[in-house]
Amino acid sequence: MKLLPLVAVLWSFAALPLSATTIRTWTREGGREKPVARRTEFRVNTTAVVLIDFWNVRPNDPYFQRAAELVHLARRHGMLVVHLPHGRDTAPPGIDERILPLPSNEIVLLWEKLEEQLAEKAPHIDTLLYAGYSTVECVLYTRTNSLTPLARRTRGYRSILVQDATTAPYWYYLFALHVIQSKFSTTTVSELARALGEPDRYPEQEPPTDRQDVTRSRTDRLEHPVDRHTAVVLLNAWRDVGARVRQNRREDVLPLLAFARAAGARVIHVPNGRPIDPAVRRRGEPVIRSLEELKKFVADNEITTLLYAGNLVSTTELFSMGDPWGFTRELPMKVETRLLEDCLVAEESPETVELELFKTIFLERAVYHAGPQHSVTTAELLE
Repeated sequence: MKLLPLVAVLWSFAALPLSATTIRTWTREGGREKPVARRTEFRVNTTAVVLIDFWNVRPNDPYFQRAAELVHLARRHGMLVVHLPHGRDTAPPGIDERILPLPSNEIVLLWEKLEEQLAEKAPHIDTLLYAGYSTVECVLYTRTNSLTPLARRTRGYRSILVQDATTAPYWYYLFALHVIQSKFSTTTVSELARALGEPDRYPEQEPPTDRQDVTRSRTDRLEHPVDRHTAVVLLNAWRDVGARVRQNRREDVLPLLAFARAAGARVIHVPNGRPIDPAVRRRGEPVIRSLEELKKFVADNEITTLLYAGNLVSTTELFSMGDPWGFTRELPMKVETRLLEDCLVAEESPETVELELFKTIFLERAVYHAGPQHSVTTAELLE
């Protein structure tokens, strides 16, 4: 009988069940205003650290130092580490030298899908501890293996953000933390160390203090007039909603729709599978159910401007089909987009300072890869 390759033998041992331990995590499930702590069970040999864009560019950032400590902690206990440098080299000046050299059993992915690589190389993994840069973009959404795209493709993993081993500008970080705790959960390096039986050498860190980006970058007017080449994208205008959403719909969204229809603009509805409030939809207005339908509508009707309104920033429907991250960069034509901040509301989330700043800053700046996008108020639109 032929001997198995050494790597296969090692992984076969790794897949053997070990006793479970628990780690404290935080969640905002059910739309809670403040995160709630709970004990989450995990096994060392079925857990992997997923390190996103840990580049050698932020040597003095305490969050990067904590991410390096997370990697060394995981290695001491035999946990798998997966590196996602997204095109950067695996040696300086690519991956940060604080975690080099990389052991031969660690996985480095460029653009491959994480679940496919784990199925092939580490099929026993069921829990992922995310860390890296930046919390609000590459960790949460904008990369192939970010938290949200992975969760869309598969439900085979429990994903937890290690919140002190990731960073972003202050307000973006706080909002991303809120979203991730609503859809997933978070923990800290300290909690992992305690769960693994090590002394706590990782003092609690404050949120990133960089607030320089709290500025507005808006345009005074649309490049194109509101006419038949304009479409209002009304997201998640559901029948069964809370009092705040109903008020926003009555005071802001319905006047917007009346103005748009009078100007000859199109109104398209993207309800993501739930019943639409009959007060907002006229007979004949299209209901879009897929990305391809949306792209076809824009192309067929020669749409040059999209105005977003509705329940766009809901923490449970955040990056749903039809949002500006998901499709404007893929359209075969140049489309101007505006996010109507007074017509956007969060179903589950209180109207906190973080959320308000998200609507006025993050929406227009985190989507830079899709072209110039800005927020605008309905009052400015009607001027």
